[in-house]
Amino acid sequence: MWQYLYMLPWPVLVTGVGVLTFAYGFSVQPPDWGSRLPWAAGIAAIGLVWAGYVLGMRVDVDEENVTKVYLFGLLRERIPRDALTFDVDESRDRYGWS
Repeated sequence: MWQYLYMLPWPVLVTGVGVLTFAYGFSVQPPDWGSRLPWAAGIAAIGLVWAGYVLGMRVDVDEENVTKVYLFGLLRERIPRDALTFDVDESRDRYGWS
């Protein structure tokens, strides 16, 4: 939940800039529409794809793998749980602190 609250404002901001540029494009002279509206639509599309990437992320854990899923299942990255283990060596300083 906190990840979405942290990450989602950026793509929403980019999408908002595109939509506001698109809305502003209707108030300018018609000869300017050809140069403004494609850029506004492109910026809004980038923001929407970015928001879809953020909202489509999740982590699935089963008995064998940890799977990171992106873009609502279009991309997957599987990591075997055995590869996530590691050894920790405990060391002590001269005062006996570990």
